[in-house]
Amino acid sequence: MSAHVSTRFAAVTVLDRDGRPHTTPVAAVCHGGRWWFTTSRRAAKVRFLRDRPVATIAVANATGWLTTTGPAAVLDISDPGSLLRHAAHVVDAGPASLRLAGAYARDVAGYLTHLGDIPGAWAPHERVLVAVDPEFVEHSVPPDRRPTDAVACIVGASDGRRPMSLPGWFDGDAVGVGAPARPIDPTAGVAVMSDNALLDDDPGRPTDQQGLLVRADLDEDPDRRDGVWGVVARSMTTWRGFDTTTRRFRANAA
Repeated sequence: MSAHVSTRFAAVTVLDRDGRPHTTPVAAVCHGGRWWFTTSRRAAKVRFLRDRPVATIAVANATGWLTTTGPAAVLDISDPGSLLRHAAHVVDAGPASLRLAGAYARDVAGYLTHLGDIPGAWAPHERVLVAVDPEFVEHSVPPDRRPTDAVACIVGASDGRRPMSLPGWFDGDAVGVGAPARPIDPTAGVAVMSDNALLDDDPGRPTDQQGLLVRADLDEDPDRRDGVWGVVARSMTTWRGFDTTTRRFRANAA
């Protein structure tokens, strides 16, 4: 597994209580044979990880996307029990944090110089560190072609037990992905995420980050070619910095 991380962010996919995928951008590094990322302890992905402690980290490399899936450990200094439960990870937590700070130094500087614009839930003392042990390491590439009106994205999915992350495209009505190493469970739906820090420019301040997450049901069209799925949106979340808005399109949608 390569320890190289570009200045672009990674994507993490987890599964909620219903087994549906949830995908967001994160700063991530590889250290000590594990992938590590940091986020707010109040983030939805942390809540989901406490119920289903498995995650997929996807990182762009020179030939596509490297994805690592495996057990996830949430290390929370406000919860000593989490440190005791994951004692094997604690020894590497400090060096991993330093590596994160070094790999994303420009982003850390932007974060620290705009603390006044950052909600309390995302303040430094509210952050947790998450370690992902490699169970599956896979390589995937985006589809060869995408429609002219489609945007590049990361598609979070499930194989029925574990999350998956795949590069692809989204045009509002359908998603396209390259050939997955594991079969996609269509009953779990998908999480379609596009974020400027992940797929385009790399903003130096978290308040400049913009993105979109659509959680949707899959409706495979037999007339389409392989790797293209029709989607019916359940919810859409947009963000600009730390301001987020979520619209739900179905009763009880996630």
